Amino acid sequence: NVARLDVLSNAGWGQELLLSYLVIPDPARFNRAYSSAVACGSVVVGPSKKSAQGHRGHATVAFPPFPSSARVQVLVQTRCDTTDSHHFDDVHSAVVTGISATEFNVTVARVDRLGEGWGQKLELQWLAWVTAELP
Repeated sequence: NVARLDVLSNAGWGQELLLSYLVIPDPARFNRAYSSAVACGSVVVGPSKKSAQGHRGHATVAFPPFPSSARVQVLVQTRCDTTDSHHFDDVHSAVVTGISATEFNVTVARVDRLGEGWGQKLELQWLAWVTAELP
């Protein structure tokens, strides 16, 4: 599912969207093999909190520091709580709102029921990598 998050309606966006994906192997093995240029993991965002912009989840995720001159990219994906007996099938979107050489910030919104929250322990899987060192 794809939805705009800047407006809580079913408004379109007037452009073609390209969907890319990446399969990440076991994070522990992956981090050992590529620790100098890549880091990955997961964090529990938890239930949403109501704000002026509607229900949202926020997280600041720290990772092993890259060189301060590094240009870092981050890919995130939400994952419903699979350990709960409710078998959640909510759909969420995550937007990275800030990246540094040591952490990133992310905001999560529910997009299958725009404006509504969630009560599950929502998980965020992430991958951070160095694309280039800044001059």
